[in-house]
Amino acid sequence: MSRARDISNGKFANGIELADGDMTVASGHGINFSSNSNLSGMSGELFEHYEEGTYTPTLTPSTGGSIGVNTSYDKAAYTKVGRVVHVTGSIVSDSPSSATGAVGVSLPFSIVNLGDEAGDFAGSVTISSLASVNVAELTAFASEGGTTLDLHLGDNINPQADLAQEFSGNETIHFGVTYFTT
Repeated sequence: MSRARDISNGKFANGIELADGDMTVASGHGINFSSNSNLSGMSGELFEHYEEGTYTPTLTPSTGGSIGVNTSYDKAAYTKVGRVVHVTGSIVSDSPSSATGAVGVSLPFSIVNLGDEAGDFAGSVTISSLASVNVAELTAFASEGGTTLDLHLGDNINPQADLAQEFSGNETIHFGVTYFTT
């Protein structure tokens, strides 16, 4: 656009100014950055999605049993910008039954599979009220293609899949993660 002209609630002038109101983009369209040269490994140049909301995470022991989530403390928040998802939450466990293995916290979107473990990520987690576990022993990570943040005991050299049996109910899990989705 070579010259400025007024439009309703905004104007074109070497760019777009929207003085008031919302800009709506048709489904499947977005802000196109294709005039920029591709960087090595770049696969897309269209910014097409923004979403924020809440979801109800579940807890899943990896090898058996179950761990519920207290319905009074069962929400987590997420923001999705393009393919990047940021999730935060504090949920409270409820009624574990013969739970064994690692503990998976469900995520709102699946983790992208980029190959060569490029989609793997680690998260930040603390669990209060675990009587026999030192917080320094907790690790949180997820593998590409998965749908859960997996919580383990042990250090980064030797994570063990034996956290679930430490749950007795009423543990508060605080977590924050950022990952890529499809």
